[in-house]
Amino acid sequence: MSVETLDFQLPLSNCLSNEKMLHESFVALVETDKEVEFLTEVIKATVVEIENANYAAFDALTTSSCCHGISHFTRHSLKKINDEMLLNSKKFISEISLNKTLSIESKKKVILELLPTSILSMCAFFILQYIVELDLDRGRKSIPKKLKKLGKVGTNFCEKLVRTLQIAVSNLIANWYSETASRIPPSVKGCGIKANIWAKYVQKAYLRKNRRNVTYASSMFSIQTCLLDFSYREAYVCVSNTVFLNGKESKRIKHILRGDGSGGFSITPYDILKNFNPRTPIPIFSAVAFIQNNYELPEIEHFLQNNVENFSFLVHCGEVYYPQFPKVSWDTNFDSSSITPEEDDFALLEKNARQLSGLSLNNPSRFYLNHIYTESAQKVVQELESDITDVFLPTHKFIPFKLIEKHFSSLNI
Repeated sequence: MSVETLDFQLPLSNCLSNEKMLHESFVALVETDKEVEFLTEVIKATVVEIENANYAAFDALTTSSCCHGISHFTRHSLKKINDEMLLNSKKFISEISLNKTLSIESKKKVILELLPTSILSMCAFFILQYIVELDLDRGRKSIPKKLKKLGKVGTNFCEKLVRTLQIAVSNLIANWYSETASRIPPSVKGCGIKANIWAKYVQKAYLRKNRRNVTYASSMFSIQTCLLDFSYREAYVCVSNTVFLNGKESKRIKHILRGDGSGGFSITPYDILKNFNPRTPIPIFSAVAFIQNNYELPEIEHFLQNNVENFSFLVHCGEVYYPQFPKVSWDTNFDSSSITPEEDDFALLEKNARQLSGLSLNNPSRFYLNHIYTESAQKVVQELESDITDVFLPTHKFIPFKLIEKHFSSLNI
């Protein structure tokens, strides 16, 4: 459809989806020709990253602890994008850029109406990853002014855009879990507990909101919702455990798992990924382990070989030590206390989970899950077939400073 023949009247809706709200919230900030040019550059860059199967470019950083939800949503969105959509998007943006007669408001409406929903969502995620830098004292942090590299926009616009997107993406993901849970049959079980029980604790009644209107879901219950969905859909996931021996990277132990449709996972030969479309999105569960003696490495390999297929439980064993909700120091009224489920099964599950050691921040000697993101089958195969360990995101970017300080003699890792 030509942009010149489009009826610019957007349909009114009293109940916009969270994804639609995300799109409208950041497009609404565009007010000048330079900002329109910036937006078209973001769309072009997003399309290029998708074409190149570089999905780490969408590993958005927000103010809430939701990397598993971002990974899950990214996979869901990227699976819907095909070659025709990418080609049409490039033609469409080129036409928008060359058209000198359309007003700014008309161009914004055209983008909201004609650009595929999944690509527009990935634009928001691209922005929130593009601005990320590593701070060895604080971990990853956002630098809004980096967006000036993409267009002639002001600092105030960059900062306002980033604040808007961080809230909108956090809220999108917090509400995404209940939508995901609604598609999983109750017969599917995670850690022996039915999906509808896990789903109960990601519903609206259990979400928390701070005074800046950022919404949070419980990390413990939301990550199991994602795992249940991966299993139910028989999705492939990659588990990568980077072992550090006396502060130096020794080995990455990698497994490809496939969901069994009922809540579990099984180890799968990675060769099967070679037959996939290279742009197939694969969730990456990135963990680290810190050891001081060579003989501990085989023990970790043996431990994972015996436990990785029970992956939902393995993840839960780490989650029992991790706060369900983050502390919000500037909001004294925010409730960061953990949800205590009513069902007795959870008490037994937690007791069993604490029997496995080496999976927490205080004792990361076996498998400390420190980040989850989505990459392409192409990148996963590249890493699995080579000794090079920089195809995936650099592991040290996601190691908490407490561990860096304790386990590394130098911070220049």
